[in-house]
Amino acid sequence: MTTGLIEALQAFLITEVSVERTLIDGRGFLPKDVIDPELQEWGKSSDFCGFIKSVQTYKRLFENCQAGSKVEVEMIRLIMIPLMDKALGEPENILMMHHFCNKEEYVYHHAVFHWIDRRIFCI
Repeated sequence: MTTGLIEALQAFLITEVSVERTLIDGRGFLPKDVIDPELQEWGKSSDFCGFIKSVQTYKRLFENCQAGSKVEVEMIRLIMIPLMDKALGEPENILMMHHFCNKEEYVYHHAVFHWIDRRIFCI
């Protein structure tokens, strides 16, 4: 944060702010001062960051289809099934997945999350 931004927050008596847990490129981000210990622990202990990798792969496949390539159904299954298995093994993390989303790539995050959601609740 810049000094000017901190001063503006203080001028409006804002004592805390919420920040995204992932950078735009999918790398994790953990600020120095974290108030919510549950989120902090989850960010450290869970390898559910595979969700971000799955979204990035799905995005690439989707853009290839838009460019005229064939739909790679087998590749989609290869990225989605392990993610679904992890979600079934750690069901409490399903409710935390929205922390990995960003609005610039909402379409891809939504598609991956919806695929997992449909498969889990249809079992």
